Amino acid sequence: MPYKTQSEDTHPVVEKLQFDHLRRMGRKERFERGLARMDDTLATMWNVLRRHRPHATPEQLHVEWARVQFGEEFAQKLEEHIQCRTLANIETPSAGQ
Repeated sequence: MPYKTQSEDTHPVVEKLQFDHLRRMGRKERFERGLARMDDTLATMWNVLRRHRPHATPEQLHVEWARVQFGEEFAQKLEEHIQCRTLANIETPSAGQ
């Protein structure tokens, strides 16, 4: 059976070079690069959300992110939590004044 790459659009020679390069790196460098890619991915995701919803509040963006990552049920619970927290922080006049 011929070698099959991890990604259909990657040539086997290129994938071998990538894996050889990763093997030469230490664990710490591989870990740090992975974290950097995760940071880049999250930043890109937030930029896309902001672009698609330019008038959304930060809270609305968080709810939309939760919807994409964890599903509708979790997003609804997060939205309810944000609404309750916002209502709890509204200052009310004290009865003695």
